[in-house]
Amino acid sequence: MGNPQNYYGWRPSSGQELLLKASLLNGQPALLAWQEWSQTLDLERLDYPSRRLVPLLHHNLIAQHIDHSFTRQFKKLYFETWAKNQTLFSKISPLLQSFGEAGIDTLILKGAGFIVRYYKDFGLRPMNDFDFLVPTRQINDAIILLRQLGWTPAEKTSDKALPTYLSTRHALLFLNPARYELDLHWHVLKECLATNADQDFWEGAIPIEINGVHTLGLDPADDLFHTCIHGVRWNDTPTIRWIADAVTILNSQASIDWDRLIQQAEKRQLTFPLKHALTYLMDQFDAPVPQQFLEALNRIPVSKREIEEYKVQTNRPGLFLYIPSMWIFYPRIAKDTGRAPGIFGFIKYLQNFWKLDHLWQTPFYFTWRVFRRIILIFPGGKKLAGDNLEA
Repeated sequence: MGNPQNYYGWRPSSGQELLLKASLLNGQPALLAWQEWSQTLDLERLDYPSRRLVPLLHHNLIAQHIDHSFTRQFKKLYFETWAKNQTLFSKISPLLQSFGEAGIDTLILKGAGFIVRYYKDFGLRPMNDFDFLVPTRQINDAIILLRQLGWTPAEKTSDKALPTYLSTRHALLFLNPARYELDLHWHVLKECLATNADQDFWEGAIPIEINGVHTLGLDPADDLFHTCIHGVRWNDTPTIRWIADAVTILNSQASIDWDRLIQQAEKRQLTFPLKHALTYLMDQFDAPVPQQFLEALNRIPVSKREIEEYKVQTNRPGLFLYIPSMWIFYPRIAKDTGRAPGIFGFIKYLQNFWKLDHLWQTPFYFTWRVFRRIILIFPGGKKLAGDNLEA
């Protein structure tokens, strides 16, 4: 068993945990988890994150020779996932081809790369969008090309605010006229925004193919690192998909360079969340994490700030939205991006983050967002305030 035991606000519900065990474990543990979870199964009322796991559950039940009466419904969800992913891949490959022809490097992140390399089945891992990374130096060229190809940012941003806005983010969501979604990254992690933050990710990348188009994917250790760090964050609807991804990576034939994983975490001061994520995977899903690796991870000194970052990242936001989290992370961001330290630099950062043209707008915009948050307390408030309250 690993240590620590407190996993904060990103853990699945007890029901979701049973579903994950039925989808990922082998033998008797999978059977017992399935029997308990299925006692109250109602597919029509199944929560969205759990429904996305059904294809993987279906696959594992067959592999474990577990008989049940939901085969027809589960198979239908599997084929729906397979068909949707085939359509998404058909949209990805021409886009990657266009980027390659324009001399812009690409590196596939998360879903599409995981399907090709670890799941090896289009029906097992649902995708709503696709993510890929471009070099930081080519982000402006990438945005220009996407616009030429009919893709536009999902968030409206003035030309004046866009350059500084990009410096506060790691990715930007784009939509095409058919409403397909692309998450364009210029950094892998939102915690690491320095211009050269992703150099070692690029240096360790391996060639992969998407529908016959050549691109890159992260080193398996980097894939696992990204998955864990991205997964252990607060979400009103726990993002349980990361657990299935991480366990699938660990159980695949991919070779994990554990020394590289430690180096990535230590370099980015993210050993604390990585330790919590891997401990959880070992404790609950028998993830094959070497004990000596976890011991080595435990020996790395963890700063008070790193612990505070983890705590605010993994707990429910209060009335003031994500501002405390952003303030805790600001010294890291200021160092990475050359911003002024202290409260004035932070206010300027908020101006850029919120895409405001003038600094004086920042306190008024913040007050309005808090007001909208208060409105949500009352019946009918959500329609009045609007749904997008992310900082």
